[in-house]
Amino acid sequence: MDPSLLKCVFISSKRYKKELLINQNEVSILYSFIKNIINNEVMILNTNLGLDIYYLSSIDCKNIIENSFFIITTKKQNRANEYRVKTLTTLTEISNRFFDLSTMPIAFTCYSKNLVCQLKTLNIHNKQIVDLLLKIWQKTTNLSVLNALNSNQSNSVKNLLVKNSLNPIRNN
Repeated sequence: MDPSLLKCVFISSKRYKKELLINQNEVSILYSFIKNIINNEVMILNTNLGLDIYYLSSIDCKNIIENSFFIITTKKQNRANEYRVKTLTTLTEISNRFFDLSTMPIAFTCYSKNLVCQLKTLNIHNKQIVDLLLKIWQKTTNLSVLNALNSNQSNSVKNLLVKNSLNPIRNN
């Protein structure tokens, strides 16, 4: 499978809410519709940060996905200008999104927990997407740990890691 086929449309609310943009039933409808149109793997992650719609395709399907989402949300009296839509069409852009999230510890922790829970149920149908995302996620989180270790603000983290990880036998 060609990794360059992986793309993502990220949709979030301009107003931060501690709730999902759409409910699970609406996610199922959106998933079925997009999957039938793209005719390839699709994975939708519904988190408090927004909706991540990953898909495998050689073409950019942003307009189809965006318009499908807006059709679903119009019954809630929401307008398109209430949302941010970001398209990620390269592995670098997807990796950068994970990296940006990893710089916000609370958001990253919440997102990661939600991602892991949803991946348990989605893994069966989206094996290729899940495998690619896990590789990207692993590289990105390794980079963010290295960057944290190299920053001036992380001396306490660096000392803690050196003390506990690099010295397995400690003198008490």
